Amino acid sequence: MFEHYLHPWDLAKKERSMRVSDFKKIGSGGLWIKEGRNGKFLSGQIQFDQMGRRIEVNFLSFKNDKKDNPKAPDYRIVVTEYKDATRPKEAPYQPPPKDEELVPF
Repeated sequence: MFEHYLHPWDLAKKERSMRVSDFKKIGSGGLWIKEGRNGKFLSGQIQFDQMGRRIEVNFLSFKNDKKDNPKAPDYRIVVTEYKDATRPKEAPYQPPPKDEELVPF
């Protein structure tokens, strides 16, 4: 209500004190720690609604060992699967029937 009257320091303090409950929830998911040939990695899945459709994304996350820049991410994410759970399954392609009477020559 009176946020435009707050001092910039107070605004910064308010932004830092945000909790998870302050964010709008659009989906949910989970992470699992797994062991691979080259060490541990994270496997995850996220489900969220996008324009009335239920989207599911599966991904893997690896620690960024080649981090040479302070702004580089600590972990890299690789999306392994993306599916729209509300979209109807596509039928496999079937060629049209060969009908001898439809051929004009």
